[in-house]
Amino acid sequence: MAERSPWNPLTLLEAGLAVGFGLLLSRLPARLAYALGEGAGAGVYRWDRRHREIARENLARAFPERGPGEIEALARGVFAGLGRTVVDIARSGRLLGAGGRDAV
Repeated sequence: MAERSPWNPLTLLEAGLAVGFGLLLSRLPARLAYALGEGAGAGVYRWDRRHREIARENLARAFPERGPGEIEALARGVFAGLGRTVVDIARSGRLLGAGGRDAV
């Protein structure tokens, strides 16, 4: 697949949405921000078939003793964890500046 130009309108829109979402997450109360992050991770899991399948295949290889239901639960957890990580990154400046007072 060819790489898109950084000035492509779709790339600029995606970047703007990512920055806006990051700003929103950095200003919300921690519980709400993390709930949104986990929800976003669940949404990506649901709609991004390609990466969902990659995650399932990798987890099945890493844990061959686990059944399909367990692999599914692990994969969902991975995406929820990625959502929490996005929130951590978005809030990192605020958390560091507050001495960690705002952390969950």
